[in-house]
Amino acid sequence: VNPDHLRVGSHEENAHDKRISGTQPRGEQVSSAKLTPTDVREIRRLCLEGMTQKQVASRYGIGQSHVSQIVRESMWAHV
Repeated sequence: VNPDHLRVGSHEENAHDKRISGTQPRGEQVSSAKLTPTDVREIRRLCLEGMTQKQVASRYGIGQSHVSQIVRESMWAHV
């Protein structure tokens, strides 16, 4: 670690720095991610075509609230 690249900051400032520098894992980069960008696009398509969020959630092994967040783009908004 190069100490010249470090500075003291609040948790909020550090989180912001991770987002703008690209060091914040997103999507399938997150080690616990169950979905891929292809899955996310398919989930949105299935919901648009009338499949219930509960049915989609069951198909992908995730919760209905997760499907809702994907459809609303509060999760996986970058896809």
